[in-house]
This record gives sequence, structure tokens and C-alpha cells, in this order.
Amino acid sequence: MNRCSLLLLIVLGLALSLFAQAPAGQAPQQQKKQITDPEEYKVYVAALNEQSPAKKTELLDAFLKKYPNSVVKEDALELKMVSELQAGRDGTGSARQLLQVNPGNMRALIILSNIFLQTPLSKSDPQFQQKVSEAEQVAQRGLKELPSFNPPNIPPADLQKTKQATEAAFLQALGQVALARDQFPAASEQFRKAAEITPDDASVFYRLGDSLIKERPAPKYSQALWSFARAVMLEGPQALPPAGRQQIDAYLRQTYVKFHGSEEGLEALKQQAKSQPFPPPDFKILSRAEIEATKPFDPAEMSFEDIAKALAAGGPRGQQLWDGKMKGQPLKLAGKVVSVTPAKAARTVRFAVNDETKAKPEAFDVELTLANPLTGRLPVGKDVEFVGMANSFRPDPFVLVLVDGKVTAGVEAPEPVKKAPVKKAPVGKKAPAAKKPA
Repeated sequence: MNRCSLLLLIVLGLALSLFAQAPAGQAPQQQKKQITDPEEYKVYVAALNEQSPAKKTELLDAFLKKYPNSVVKEDALELKMVSELQAGRDGTGSARQLLQVNPGNMRALIILSNIFLQTPLSKSDPQFQQKVSEAEQVAQRGLKELPSFNPPNIPPADLQKTKQATEAAFLQALGQVALARDQFPAASEQFRKAAEITPDDASVFYRLGDSLIKERPAPKYSQALWSFARAVMLEGPQALPPAGRQQIDAYLRQTYVKFHGSEEGLEALKQQAKSQPFPPPDFKILSRAEIEATKPFDPAEMSFEDIAKALAAGGPRGQQLWDGKMKGQPLKLAGKVVSVTPAKAARTVRFAVNDETKAKPEAFDVELTLANPLTGRLPVGKDVEFVGMANSFRPDPFVLVLVDGKVTAGVEAPEPVKKAPVKKAPVGKKAPAAKKPA
């Protein structure tokens, strides 16, 4: 475990507080458990009084092996679990033993749920299903036992804070279980409940955003980006560590730009998410496609491919582009010559403009009628520039028809006309005289 969450630290404090009430050398009075064997009592008290977490773990482990049926077995296991965590060790083994002794031991349930939340899952893990099922059972049992969790000598305000954080942890664990099973709406629901209880916990908002963006078939981008933004912007004891915040901030920026098309509005989103946990009911971040759909068409700023797609798709926007922006208007293009008719003094030229069209033999997507017969040559396969007035189009396969056109660049000079050679009389001989008529 790389770091303890705030909840885990609180739980450790609560667990230790049960042992802090008794004077040194005595077992806790509130347990109302008495060890009758003097030697057992001596070993147990020695473990209680040990200050080093690592050494205390060893002493308690030895005690439990020597006295496996001790009346204080649950207490010893609980203290061993806490000591293991304080020493930076894995306390899950002791937590599971605790639940065998007492299935409702709240501290063991909390520890297992927190460790589950902080341990990456892999579906390739042979124990994946077992880990997920155990986490589900632990969280459900924790929620069931939580109302009756009232340890003595804990100030009411601290107990309430702990129980809220604990409930949120159990809900997050259930959300993580649903996420592991690809049950995304169920995961989002559990994370949302947890976030409502602990609105300043950055980790729960990250998990909420992760579940929302993974929903299929329609990811909830707007709500997910809000949750990621809040996770990044939260400060205080439940904020993300600097490295984690930086990583999620980079992911937020990348995802926002990919979805929205630019960083416009991102900083405003962050400030909004910082000020309140959840977005307003009508909150929406426009997607790139939605933004494009609201933009007025300008053929001068559109690629020929975009023009072709818009016109071929038809509908109100395609009609708006054609009637309002293109029909009867000049259009400058460049493309590959596909055919020229007739061969001499050509009046019609067909071009392939789109790369996809160019890749198909004899395919064309623009038909240009020239204003004047062509005086030069246009070799098939050559790329040239041309201009014409938009007259009509065919949607499938798409062909744009231009009239009153002109090839503005790329026309080659016509081949020179060869004249027949003039026959001359041989040198030194005179041409025969014409005969006079009889």
C-alpha cells in the first residue's frame, strides 16, 4: 500500500484508542475480558506495552500462536492488524482472521475495503473474481454493521466524521466492484452516493468520473469531465497527492480537447467544479461534432471533402450550404484530370479532387464545363487548378457540376501543326514547258 487514506488514519486512531484507556500493564477494561493464566497475561501485556509497531507485530503473532483460543484473540488480532499497517506491512491477513472470529468487526471491514480501493485490479489475475466477490461481501457487511458501530470514549463529532467517511468507503468499494464487472451505471450510482457523503474527497470524484466516461454505449462526457475537474481542483487533507493530481489534470486536458475540440472553457469548468460538487441539471459540454453542427458553413474555409460530405448527407444543413452559400457562386479547386471531351477544343473536363476518388481508376467527383473551348492540352493524370460556378451536384457517387469554368493553371501549349514540305525542281534542270493547246 503506497499511502494511507485519511479514513485509514482515522480508523487506526480509533483502534488504538481502545487500548489507550487502560493503564500500562493492564488489559483494556472496556473489553470486560479477563485472562486467568498469569503467563498468558504477562505475554499479552508485554505486547501491549511494546512501542515499536514491527516488534509489537512479532510479539502479538507469537502470542496468538501460543494461545490460539485466548479470550482476547479478537483484541490481539485487531491490535496486530493495526501494528502491521503502522509498520508499513500488509494487514489483510490479520483482517481476514479477525472476520473469521467476528464477521462484524468494523475495523477489519474498513481496512479491507480501503486496501481493496487502493490496490489495482487486473482481469488476468487468476484470483480476480475471488477478490471482487470478497470486496463486495466486505462492503455490504460493513454497511449493515455501521449503524451499530459505537466504540466508547470517542467524541461524538469524531465518531460521526468517521462513520461518514466509513460509509463512503464502503460505497466506493461497491462502486469499484461494479466497475470491475463492467456494470458502469451501477458503479456511477455508488460513487455518486459516496461523493454526496464526502464532497471534499478528491479520490471519489476521480472514480466517479472514471465510471461515467466508461459507460457504454454512450459515455457521459459532460458529467465525467466535471468530476475529473473537481478531483483536480480540491484542496485540503483529502486532496490528491501532487503527482496524482498532475497526472489526472493532464488526462482531463487531453480528454476535454479530444471531446470538445479545443481548450476553450476548460479553466471555467475547473472553477465551477471547485465551487460545487455536482454540475447543474442542464450542464452540458458541447462535443466537437455538436460545435461543428452549429457553425455556419463557409465553403472558402471548408475542404472539398467536407463540402462533399455535407452536400451528400443532405438534410437542412446540406440544403443550407447549397442554397445559401454555393449555388451560383464561383469555386476554386485543384484536382487530377480524369477525362477531357472532346479531344480537340475540349468543353468538358472531369477531375478527381478527393484523395479517395484519386485512388480509384477513372473515378471523378467534379465535372467542369468550360466557358470557352480549351486551346491548350490537359494530359490525363495531371494535377491542375480550375474555377467554375457551382451549378448542381449528384449525391451518390458524389459529383459536383461546375459551369462557365476555366482551367487557371496547368494547361500545356498545343502541339505545333506540321506543314507539308514544298517540292523543289532539281538543280540544273528546267521544268518542262507547258504545252500549248492545239
